[in-house]
Amino acid sequence: MSAGNSGDPGARRIHLTHFGVLEAVATGGALRSVTGWRKDSDPRDIIHNVASSQHHPARVTRPAIRRGWLEGGPGTGDRGDDQFVEVEWDEALDLVSAELERVYSTRGAEAVYGGSYGWSSAGRFHHGQSQLHRFLNTLGGYVSGLGDYSYGASGVLLQH
Repeated sequence: MSAGNSGDPGARRIHLTHFGVLEAVATGGALRSVTGWRKDSDPRDIIHNVASSQHHPARVTRPAIRRGWLEGGPGTGDRGDDQFVEVEWDEALDLVSAELERVYSTRGAEAVYGGSYGWSSAGRFHHGQSQLHRFLNTLGGYVSGLGDYSYGASGVLLQH
């Protein structure tokens, strides 16, 4: 949601994020600066990362696949020390689809771990783990995790 004169590329726009309300200035299609909303008496400092992260060199802008896996398939290459090769979205989706089909057909659902709990966004629909689980359930299921690194095994073991 934004407000402002859409004809003026340098106009300040109000935008709502899960970090709070911010005011942004964009020029030439790129976000240039972000400040706390003038009516927010205590804006979060993290909103300043919104502008700098848009074009940061560490930002992933295209799918990338380990060179060894791309050239030799599963179980090949220097995993953990391999280079990544950017690919087009259609190729990445085809490769992921083929790999999921291969694993489910040769190893079954018990070979698929659906446990990325650290990736999320505001709201349940955008909760990464929920979406991952729903997707993997359409393919036949998955292996789930219990607890997290902070709580560790105590939550599972202490009840016994």
